[in-house]
Amino acid sequence: MTIYHLLTPNADHLGILGDRTHPTARCRIIFGVGYTEDSRLVDYARDHGWTVEEIDEVPEVFAAWVARLDAWPFGEITLAPHDVADPDPDHHLRFRNDHQVNTHGPDVRFSTPTHLDIRDVLSGALTAA
Repeated sequence: MTIYHLLTPNADHLGILGDRTHPTARCRIIFGVGYTEDSRLVDYARDHGWTVEEIDEVPEVFAAWVARLDAWPFGEITLAPHDVADPDPDHHLRFRNDHQVNTHGPDVRFSTPTHLDIRDVLSGALTAA
Protein backbone atom coordinates (compact mmCIF):
# COMPACT_ATOMS: atom_id res chain seq x y z
CA MET A 1 0.00 0.00 0.00
CA THR A 2 1.24 3.49 -0.83
CA ILE A 3 2.26 5.77 2.03
CA TYR A 4 1.90 9.51 1.60
CA HIS A 5 3.89 12.23 3.33
CA LEU A 6 1.70 15.28 4.02
CA LEU A 7 3.17 18.71 4.67
CA THR A 8 0.83 21.46 5.84
CA PRO A 9 1.36 25.15 5.04
CA ASN A 10 1.62 25.74 8.82
CA ALA A 11 4.83 24.23 10.25
CA ASP A 12 3.42 24.56 13.80
CA HIS A 13 0.24 22.57 13.07
CA LEU A 14 -0.47 19.81 15.59
CA GLY A 15 -3.69 17.85 15.42
CA ILE A 16 -5.59 15.03 13.79
CA LEU A 17 -6.80 14.89 10.20
CA GLY A 18 -9.75 12.59 9.55
CA ASP A 19 -11.89 10.55 11.90
CA ARG A 20 -10.59 10.98 15.44
CA THR A 21 -12.33 7.80 16.61
CA HIS A 22 -10.79 5.40 14.08
CA PRO A 23 -6.99 5.07 14.04
CA THR A 24 -6.99 3.69 10.48
CA ALA A 25 -9.06 6.61 9.13
CA ARG A 26 -7.02 9.38 10.66
CA CYS A 27 -3.61 10.95 10.43
CA ARG A 28 -1.69 12.70 13.20
CA ILE A 29 -0.15 15.97 12.12
CA ILE A 30 2.93 16.86 14.16
CA PHE A 31 4.71 20.15 13.48
CA GLY A 32 3.00 20.36 10.10
CA VAL A 33 3.90 16.81 8.99
CA GLY A 34 1.78 13.68 8.71
CA TYR A 35 1.76 10.28 7.02
CA THR A 36 -1.20 8.31 5.74
CA GLU A 37 -2.29 5.52 3.42
CA ASP A 38 -5.86 6.89 3.23
CA SER A 39 -6.59 8.37 -0.21
CA ARG A 40 -9.44 10.48 1.22
CA LEU A 41 -7.00 12.26 3.53
CA VAL A 42 -4.59 12.72 0.64
CA ASP A 43 -7.37 14.29 -1.44
CA TYR A 44 -8.26 16.61 1.44
CA ALA A 45 -4.63 17.62 1.85
CA ARG A 46 -4.21 18.38 -1.85
CA ASP A 47 -7.51 20.30 -1.97
CA HIS A 48 -6.28 22.49 0.89
CA GLY A 49 -2.90 23.31 -0.61
CA TRP A 50 -0.77 20.86 1.34
CA THR A 51 2.30 19.27 -0.21
CA VAL A 52 1.81 15.54 -0.80
CA GLU A 53 4.42 13.00 -1.89
CA GLU A 54 4.66 9.22 -2.02
CA ILE A 55 7.24 7.59 0.23
CA ASP A 56 8.38 4.07 1.07
CA GLU A 57 7.95 4.11 4.85
CA VAL A 58 7.09 6.32 7.80
CA PRO A 59 10.23 7.50 9.63
CA GLU A 60 10.74 5.60 12.88
CA VAL A 61 10.99 8.80 14.92
CA PHE A 62 7.60 9.97 13.63
CA ALA A 63 6.00 6.61 14.42
CA ALA A 64 7.41 6.88 17.97
CA TRP A 65 5.98 10.39 18.33
CA VAL A 66 2.54 9.17 17.24
CA ALA A 67 2.68 6.29 19.72
CA ARG A 68 3.57 8.69 22.55
CA LEU A 69 0.72 11.06 21.66
CA ASP A 70 -1.73 8.17 21.27
CA ALA A 71 -0.82 7.00 24.79
CA TRP A 72 -2.29 10.17 26.30
CA PRO A 73 -5.88 9.76 27.57
CA PHE A 74 -7.19 12.70 25.56
CA GLY A 75 -8.95 12.64 22.22
CA GLU A 76 -6.80 15.35 20.73
CA ILE A 77 -3.82 17.39 21.75
CA THR A 78 -3.19 20.77 20.15
CA LEU A 79 -0.76 23.59 20.67
CA ALA A 80 -1.99 26.50 22.75
CA PRO A 81 -2.59 29.87 21.13
CA HIS A 82 0.37 32.24 21.22
CA ASP A 83 0.72 34.17 24.48
CA VAL A 84 3.01 37.19 24.18
CA ALA A 85 3.69 37.12 27.94
CA ASP A 86 5.17 33.61 27.72
CA PRO A 87 8.83 33.39 26.70
CA ASP A 88 8.33 29.99 25.01
CA PRO A 89 4.63 29.71 24.19
CA ASP A 90 4.69 27.83 20.94
CA HIS A 91 5.05 24.38 22.45
CA HIS A 92 2.50 24.39 25.28
CA LEU A 93 -0.32 21.88 25.03
CA ARG A 94 -4.05 21.93 25.46
CA PHE A 95 -6.34 18.94 25.35
CA ARG A 96 -9.66 18.29 23.66
CA ASN A 97 -12.40 17.37 26.10
CA ASP A 98 -15.71 16.52 24.48
CA HIS A 99 -17.29 15.88 27.88
CA GLN A 100 -16.70 19.23 29.54
CA VAL A 101 -19.44 21.83 29.76
CA ASN A 102 -18.74 24.28 27.00
CA THR A 103 -19.47 27.90 27.83
CA HIS A 104 -17.73 29.35 24.77
CA GLY A 105 -19.78 27.81 21.98
CA PRO A 106 -19.98 24.37 20.37
CA ASP A 107 -16.57 24.48 18.66
CA VAL A 108 -14.51 25.43 21.71
CA ARG A 109 -13.91 22.19 23.55
CA PHE A 110 -10.26 22.57 24.45
CA SER A 111 -8.80 23.08 27.89
CA THR A 112 -6.96 26.21 28.82
CA PRO A 113 -3.27 26.04 27.89
CA THR A 114 -1.12 23.90 30.15
CA HIS A 115 2.53 24.29 30.97
CA LEU A 116 3.24 20.89 29.43
CA ASP A 117 5.65 21.09 26.52
CA ILE A 118 5.01 19.05 23.36
CA ARG A 119 8.73 18.48 22.96
CA ASP A 120 8.81 16.65 26.31
CA VAL A 121 5.93 14.41 25.22
CA LEU A 122 7.52 13.62 21.85
CA SER A 123 10.91 12.85 23.38
CA GLY A 124 9.37 10.55 25.99
CA ALA A 125 10.55 12.72 28.90
CA LEU A 126 6.90 13.30 29.85
CA THR A 127 4.37 10.47 29.74
CA ALA A 128 0.66 10.15 30.43
CA ALA A 129 1.16 7.48 33.08
